[in-house]
Amino acid sequence: MEVKCIAFDLGGVLFSAGKEFAKAEWSSYGYDVVLIHDELISEKAQQLRKGMISDNEFWNIYLKSRVPSNYDVDLIKQAYYRGYILDEEISNWMKSLKKSTSTYRLVAFSGNIPSRIQYLEDKYHFRSLFDAEAYSFDCGATKPDNYFIEYLIKICFPQETKDIVIKHGEPLIGEHLSLFQQLGKQILYLDDSVKDSAPASRYNINTFIYERVTYKITCLNSQLELDTYPSPISGLTCDIKINFLVTNILDQSGPPNTVFIDTFQVNLTDSMIKNETTAIYSYDFNQISNGSFTSNITIPGYPESNINFNYSCNYVDVSKLSVSFINDITYNEISYYSGIFKLNGLPRPLVFSDTESYSITKLSETFLYRIKFNIGYVTSKTTPIWQVNLPINGDAFSFNITYKYETTPTILDSEITDITFYPNEVDFYTMPTYYGKIIKFKLTKSNITNIPYFGLSNGINMMVRPILGSLGNIEFISSCLGLPVESTYYFYSQNGQPSFTSFNFSTNKTTLISNSNSIFLLIILIIIIITNNNNFNNINNNNNNNINNNNINKNNNNNNNNNNNNNNNNNNNNNNNNNNNNNNNNNNNNNNNNNNNNNNNNNNNNNNNNNNNNNNNNNNNNKRYWDYDFKLIKYKSSKKDFNSYLEKFPYAFTEGNNLDFNLTVSSILYEEYYNSVCFRLEANNNGYGQCFDSVIKVNFNETVTGKIQDFNSIYLGNFKYLLQFKASAMGPYPIKCITFDGVNGENIITLGSNNLVSGDLFNGVWETIYDSVLVGDISPFLFLSVATFSGMINDYKINSPISLGNPTKLFQFPSIKFNEFNFEDLVNITFLYKNVDVSNQSISNIIYFNFTNISNYKNLSIGFSLMDPKTLADNQYDQLLNAGTPNENYIFAEWVDNRYQVMFDIPANTMPGIANYYLTFSKELKIFSSELPQSAQLNLISKNIDIYGPIFSKIIKNPPNLPQDTFGWLVTIEDNVNGLKNGYITVRGTIDSSLHNFTIEPSKAIKGDKWLGEYEIYIKEHQSQCIQQSYEITDVVLYDTFNNKASYIKFSTELATLKFNPFIYYLNDTTIVTVTPNNICSGISDSSGPTLLSFKSSTKGLDVGSLNGRTISFEFECQDQETGIRENQFPIVYLTTLNLDIHKCISTNSTPFQTTTKFTCTTTVPIGFGYPTGIIFSVYGFINNGGYYSGYSTQSLINLGFDNSLNTTIYTENQPMITSTNSITNYGGSLMIYGRMLTCGNLDPKEVHLKYSDDGDGGIYISFTPKTIYDSFILIEGIRATNQSFTIKIISSSTSIESNEFTVTPKLFFFNYTEPIMPTATPSATPTSTPSSSPTSTPSSTPIPTVSPIPTNPPQKCQGNPECGGSNQGICKDGGCICYPPFIGLTCTSQIIIVPQPSTNSTNPSTEIPIPSTDHSTDSSYSENSENISKAIFKSLISLVSLRELNFKGEQTKLYTFDKWIFTPLNNNKNLYETSINSNSNTITNISATLEWFNKSTTVEFANQQLQMNPSSIKYTIEINEYPFSQSLNTLQLVMSASLISSVTDDICSSKEFGNTTNGDDSNFLKIQVDNHSVYGRFIKRAIIDSKVQSIENILLDSTMKPISTSHSTQSYIGITIPQYSKQVIIDPDFSIIIDQRAASSNSENSICSNNSSSLTKGQIAGIIIGGVAFLAVIIACVIYYFYKNKKDKLLQQSMKRKLEKVG
Repeated sequence: MEVKCIAFDLGGVLFSAGKEFAKAEWSSYGYDVVLIHDELISEKAQQLRKGMISDNEFWNIYLKSRVPSNYDVDLIKQAYYRGYILDEEISNWMKSLKKSTSTYRLVAFSGNIPSRIQYLEDKYHFRSLFDAEAYSFDCGATKPDNYFIEYLIKICFPQETKDIVIKHGEPLIGEHLSLFQQLGKQILYLDDSVKDSAPASRYNINTFIYERVTYKITCLNSQLELDTYPSPISGLTCDIKINFLVTNILDQSGPPNTVFIDTFQVNLTDSMIKNETTAIYSYDFNQISNGSFTSNITIPGYPESNINFNYSCNYVDVSKLSVSFINDITYNEISYYSGIFKLNGLPRPLVFSDTESYSITKLSETFLYRIKFNIGYVTSKTTPIWQVNLPINGDAFSFNITYKYETTPTILDSEITDITFYPNEVDFYTMPTYYGKIIKFKLTKSNITNIPYFGLSNGINMMVRPILGSLGNIEFISSCLGLPVESTYYFYSQNGQPSFTSFNFSTNKTTLISNSNSIFLLIILIIIIITNNNNFNNINNNNNNNINNNNINKNNNNNNNNNNNNNNNNNNNNNNNNNNNNNNNNNNNNNNNNNNNNNNNNNNNNNNNNNNNNNNNNNNNNKRYWDYDFKLIKYKSSKKDFNSYLEKFPYAFTEGNNLDFNLTVSSILYEEYYNSVCFRLEANNNGYGQCFDSVIKVNFNETVTGKIQDFNSIYLGNFKYLLQFKASAMGPYPIKCITFDGVNGENIITLGSNNLVSGDLFNGVWETIYDSVLVGDISPFLFLSVATFSGMINDYKINSPISLGNPTKLFQFPSIKFNEFNFEDLVNITFLYKNVDVSNQSISNIIYFNFTNISNYKNLSIGFSLMDPKTLADNQYDQLLNAGTPNENYIFAEWVDNRYQVMFDIPANTMPGIANYYLTFSKELKIFSSELPQSAQLNLISKNIDIYGPIFSKIIKNPPNLPQDTFGWLVTIEDNVNGLKNGYITVRGTIDSSLHNFTIEPSKAIKGDKWLGEYEIYIKEHQSQCIQQSYEITDVVLYDTFNNKASYIKFSTELATLKFNPFIYYLNDTTIVTVTPNNICSGISDSSGPTLLSFKSSTKGLDVGSLNGRTISFEFECQDQETGIRENQFPIVYLTTLNLDIHKCISTNSTPFQTTTKFTCTTTVPIGFGYPTGIIFSVYGFINNGGYYSGYSTQSLINLGFDNSLNTTIYTENQPMITSTNSITNYGGSLMIYGRMLTCGNLDPKEVHLKYSDDGDGGIYISFTPKTIYDSFILIEGIRATNQSFTIKIISSSTSIESNEFTVTPKLFFFNYTEPIMPTATPSATPTSTPSSSPTSTPSSTPIPTVSPIPTNPPQKCQGNPECGGSNQGICKDGGCICYPPFIGLTCTSQIIIVPQPSTNSTNPSTEIPIPSTDHSTDSSYSENSENISKAIFKSLISLVSLRELNFKGEQTKLYTFDKWIFTPLNNNKNLYETSINSNSNTITNISATLEWFNKSTTVEFANQQLQMNPSSIKYTIEINEYPFSQSLNTLQLVMSASLISSVTDDICSSKEFGNTTNGDDSNFLKIQVDNHSVYGRFIKRAIIDSKVQSIENILLDSTMKPISTSHSTQSYIGITIPQYSKQVIIDPDFSIIIDQRAASSNSENSICSNNSSSLTKGQIAGIIIGGVAFLAVIIACVIYYFYKNKKDKLLQQSMKRKLEKVG
């Protein structure tokens, strides 16, 4: 039936459900929402809806009596009304219905209140949409009531129902009901409530339940994040942070004010990420118990938007856990007592909590964990088996782990002698605050190979370091904490395996400095309030020099003509005098200055337009608690968008002397600022502060705060990421900075205007470089802050959404992650020099290493760090301060010649024995050398240990026979091993802080030399021009010739260096640093400091974004009429920014030091310094001869009418600036360039121009095209080798823009060291069965000196089925299978076959070996299908191909082929071949190859090694004489070829293998196989080089030399790489022919098969193994030729001959 009437409910259909919105508003008032809601659905409320009572009766009488008296009933009612919002979609639909050709009667049908209907009509004029209205108050009934439905039908069809009377409580029946049911079919009724619309069904009304989809809710968490585990896993509950996106898809009225997660209310706040339609809401579920749960997110009044999500808190099933040990517990100085294990059975990598005994660190995202044991646990152990109990969800998982105690030597108590304390008293004074008692002792043990363990602890572990001596007499040192409390210390050493011994001692440090309740006698803080309005509006036009500031000032209606006529300078001096003696400091003056100084107006530049300068001078003259004694004073703000900084005299010292002084600081504050700003000066945690309000205090407005729009991180390499922040700020205040501070308040990143790379401060992109390993994981409880120039700060929590553009993207600092890492993949660790004598010399070395699954590691950044005691000291590493993480100083590995290598320096005179090192892959993932096998260790020889800097062995104060008017110290500086290099000593006057610097170097010694010399630290005064005061040494820094440092810095904050104190013998003599002149000064008096007569700057504005426009000069003049200006005391000009950044300009005098003296200084400010708010000046450090100093803050300069500030609104945006590069060696390579705007503002193209210094004065720039380029980073490749510095700059070829020229100084490595002779042992392995033929032995000769222990092959898992061929063919040992002759190979399933001696090649040293077919009649595995194979003939060819010179990257620089050989037969089995090459440097290099055939098993000796030669094998002994290398790191590589060919081409496979042998000869093998025959080559990893045994390396070259291989022939090239030598090198590979039990198939390694070949076994495998030599590039080329048994086939023979000739 046709619909004729449409009835609309109001609340929930035409309007939103107002009650739900009202609830949120009531809640915001603090009202009881449930109470109010109950009253609005009460019987009284129903009477109101039915029109039975008035509005006044309900609201003002009834409701007011039902709610607390403090509730505003009118607010309740207005919120109730305001909640109804017109649905534009429904409204538009109704309008379209009225315009349609169909005639619908539209009726309003609502249980409502007259006053609310009127409110909505007044607001929306909605009643015109309807043709009729049916309201509850008109009929005395409301929903759900049959009467109300019948009333609706009568309104829809008034004519049809005019004669029918309806009654309350008496629903229609009979004919009348039938009529209403017929009419009901013509009604469409829209309601949002099933309950309210239920009666309509009785009347056949078409009911539609309307669900408004106003909001869409999206959960942003992945299911993996929602299904979590307790963290740490020892806990019993989980925490989950829910992030969900709510979007208003209906209109622009914004996201909902309130969202509920179950019953928890989440309100829309200013700090949320949101816009006009969308917001991201977050809620933390804390302490969730074990189990799975479902929660729902609801929006009041919009049930159609509700969503459910599932989450769970899971427990680990301990019964499924097992542990695999990657290594045992070992000791080293950084990871301490630690080891690595893998926890199997975990559902995902989880975090474990630390215990009192150990800490457990998850290694990236793997299932690997490092366990580190605490000292208390370690020293309590008496066995090497240590138990670990991991608490897991209330349960525990236990296992035992073994301590590899041999990594630390046993130290007997008798071997620790000469224990000495400095100072020796229990109660002692100490010179500086942070120094504590030092303990020193000697270790007399002489057979140390590993670093011994010594510990010093009072509950906190201090590091014990070796410092001086030699093996058997090594001095160690450690320092107690400088705490003014009594402490008991325990000293530990390992005296057993693994037992420990200890003794204890007590300290009670007394400091000479008493605790002060007040820091300063007088403090003056001056804050200058400078308007920023003009500056901000110029940001988008920084390159326009003709900006009219008056036209763009938003907040000032007056035109300001760049003068200060409108300045209001209020100086309010409030003096509180609590001391009668004010020492002429004008404390009794009350000066109220209200003036406009013409000079001041003239000197105030645009930066001070409309300034309101408020001076608040608070002079607190209290009783003095301490005098100034050269402490660092900290200046900081209460706001985190301001920097903090430490300064000492003369900064801020404006008047007085060290006994009675004023401090005055000027800082910039905005005219408009959010809240107040407090500034504080601190020393020793005491201080003084004052807060200041801006002229116009801005209320917090979330809409004008800075917002992060996007965040990206890009990995650059070397652990560094490029961080990009896209940020914007709406309104008048641009972005000031983006900051992030660590857990302890340390700043991790700060991005200011100098980091802006595109856009402007209102909407731009900021970049910075971030080191993911130095910083590592970031606490999820920290915040990234975005501050604007209003002082408003927007915080973004770590691991939270950052923008609406990509809401699932969480803000996280990047880190290097591994999902899988196999420690066992690290193999072949060798060194260029394995044993290094560092006695009095620093040695350059190279470490080489590789990985078995290289594809998983090839593109990694891998950092190498030595951790010998000297390197750790240089890096200021201390376990107490660094918590197990050193100040990393990585050298990054390079991929060269198919392996990683790192060049590094070993410091001189460091600790002998094994030098520990470690490889770093990420913040947590490190491999320590103590965890690696013996073959990977680096051994050091050091006859003289010296890790301590020079010391004062004797000090004489005011020695006799001093020159007239002179006083000071005569010091003896001693450094017996390395000798003094240089240093400095700083002395200050204790009253006037006058500075006296002394340069220390051996040439300045009055007696002695660099090992023991006397130096005069003398000061000369003029009797009539000085005051009587003491002088104190405040700073001493001394370096020895190998850069060991000893330092004494009073109040130093570098605690790691304090134990290296040059005053070690004087620690208890606190007076040694102070000297007093002997009646030299007459004691003149002065009552004030010098007066500033003038102060001028060279410019009024700087373009702080430019290349050359950031330089400024100052000229100023001071005067002291009473006593004159003190000689050689140079004031400092301080340039200060709004952020409290400080830049110093140290002056020099331009006229003599007299009554009046002039000074000048010139400086270049950093890029972006002070942009855009300007720079203010201050100058401090004027000292007169009367002991008084003075200084002038910015406000003082303003008051005097002097230049005081600088405009910085002009800012060149696209000026490239290089700031730093990575470290590059003198062997060249890639260069990483860091800076800003390196893209020249995205002007294309860009080039890096480089000029080498070693090209002479006429050197030209060479252009490099960047491989990678960002605004803050450029990568170029192909830097050539050079020992000298070179210059780079960035150029935009399409414009004239150039960067600064930046000088790069390469790190120099020189590899000219000769290793010491080390004794080596000869390994042997004896088979348990008798060989088939008796071997013969060659007599052993005198051992040849060995440069380094030859690397041993790593252990291999025994292979084969059965293992090692079974008990008759081999035996499984630790290193792999040991085969019984004649069996050979990794699985002992190949065997040597006897072949006739090949014919002699008189042309070149190539050996062609015919291999007859094998009788398979007894081989049951050999099928009849193999008949054709049994008829095959095999042929092998072994030859010398070429000699190549390679650079350090393994790249070929020269190639020599062997054209002609001289043949000399030596006997029936041995022949000599000789040739030579000319390297174009007038040097002839002779090469000889001796080929010897062995008919039977023979033992030979080569390079101190006994080698077993198999029957039917051939040995190549190759000698190469002197060769002129082009570069010091270049190598030679001899290339050999081996091949094998079969005469059968069908149903056949070939394969090849290369690897390490397992029979104990520590060689490489090459096996090339066709069908069941192989050529087996052995390449020994040693050679005789310059009459010494040295390790070499053999490399498979097939990937680069492209050998030709087919299914019936195979070929390989081997490179034997030879390190640099002087006279001669001898190498000795050999080759055999073998037959295998299993033929090559498609399952074989590197196999090639014919189309009809099968992977099934046909016979024994024929294998060829060619062993290689470390450091010598050996190429074995195996070429396989084939021919049939029918030798009469001459055509095939000719073809074979041609192929062999090509290879040869």
